[in-house]
Amino acid sequence: MPMVGFGFMDNIIMITAGDLIDHTLGVRFGLSTLVAAAFGNLCSDMSGVLFGSVVESAAARLKLELPNLTAAQSSMAVTRRAATLGQLVGIFCGCCLGMTRLLFMDLPGAERHKMAKKLDTVFEPVLRSAHTLVNAERCTLYLYDEERGELWTRAAVDGEHVSNAKIITLSIDSNSLAATAARSRTLLNISDARSDGRHDASWDAKTGVVTRSILTVPIVQGGKLYGCLQAINKTGASKDTGFSDEDEHLLAMVSIHISIFVQAVMNE
Repeated sequence: MPMVGFGFMDNIIMITAGDLIDHTLGVRFGLSTLVAAAFGNLCSDMSGVLFGSVVESAAARLKLELPNLTAAQSSMAVTRRAATLGQLVGIFCGCCLGMTRLLFMDLPGAERHKMAKKLDTVFEPVLRSAHTLVNAERCTLYLYDEERGELWTRAAVDGEHVSNAKIITLSIDSNSLAATAARSRTLLNISDARSDGRHDASWDAKTGVVTRSILTVPIVQGGKLYGCLQAINKTGASKDTGFSDEDEHLLAMVSIHISIFVQAVMNE
């Protein structure tokens, strides 16, 4: 039973600490998941030294009956093998119990944050250029996570403000304009977003931006979908008529450059 406690404590501390390090120091300094796991294991080993007596005391409170063996019986090879097997079974069961922590964790989350941090310095100037080229109030880049079937973003340009604080995800199968453009790999130019049922007006309340017109361009290169680029609200003299054909061509050109940048970052 003490081995069950040791295995449980060892694994749950290693997983929890490793995940925390991966999401914080790993994202900040670009550490690999393996390095974060090594630091998590270090925390786990140190906890075993500090709190080992706590586990033994907890096992003692169970008041389990100890085997009544003589000194000769205790020294027998078969007894030692049985004791070792019992310890192995206990450690195995404890570690398996500790791994249940994985069921409640966002395992790809840290990698996504690391990727987003890598892309921040690349996409900020690109998004600023797109925002300026098509005279839009806001420009947002969505990247496609093929494994999870999601579009995600944390890079949005609104005037001089760049928002990188929170990652927002959309299902590729949702009815949103971004998901529809990415899924169908077709450009969508909506001059009156309020009359289009695919526009989710709840985002207007969250962002404080009243959406009038939307231009969404899928980012596709070599038959592979990388995401989509979305410009919101045409400004200037054409704000009432929405985005033009020229805006479509300009944003499509920017999307090609973005796909090249994404490939470069993913191949690092």
